[in-house]
Amino acid sequence: PVLARWLPESTEYREARDAARAGRGAVWRLLAPGLAARTTYATAGMFFSLLTLLLYSSWLPSLLQSAGMRQSSAILVTLLGQVGNVAGSLVIARLIVSQPAFRLVGLSFSGAALALLLVASAPPELQWQIPFNLLVGVCLGGSQNALLSLSPGLFPVDVRTTGVGWVRGVGQTGAIVGPALAGVLLGRHWMPAQILQLVAIAPLLAACACWCLHF
Repeated sequence: PVLARWLPESTEYREARDAARAGRGAVWRLLAPGLAARTTYATAGMFFSLLTLLLYSSWLPSLLQSAGMRQSSAILVTLLGQVGNVAGSLVIARLIVSQPAFRLVGLSFSGAALALLLVASAPPELQWQIPFNLLVGVCLGGSQNALLSLSPGLFPVDVRTTGVGWVRGVGQTGAIVGPALAGVLLGRHWMPAQILQLVAIAPLLAACACWCLHF
């Protein structure tokens, strides 16, 4: 109580508090000139990255088994893909210190799209699927976590919380659409390779959004 009474708040906090009291932190500000473009690009990047990540992690074992891989092998490949997610997050966190952030994330999303195409075209054998799915995990997991970490810096202090909430909240719909889309396509008798080829478009769109944020 003593510290709260006598220590001054930071300048950023006071500016954000005053802006909120003045009613300038509303959601509509995110769509005003100057913020609308970055809000749109960040939300699109989050949507397409989560669509890909949740579809991939939820349906990969079933897709590999449908392609002819044994269940135990499909589970192993999926597990190693998750290991790649962790490794990718660590690698991109190290590189982002010295590289233009959104350009690097865009390149990583592009790598994820290429890796998904490799997974789709490779035979259902461990010697092919393990390295390609590791590459998917490294690129997709690393870029998605990096985008999540970078989103607060896109918004001024007075709308930062609102902006991050918007990006994450609207972007989370991708986590619902992705797995549902795979279920619909499998119900319509799409082949596993066809589904993965279609899904590879999503990280490319996320990459475009990140490049737009870079420029």
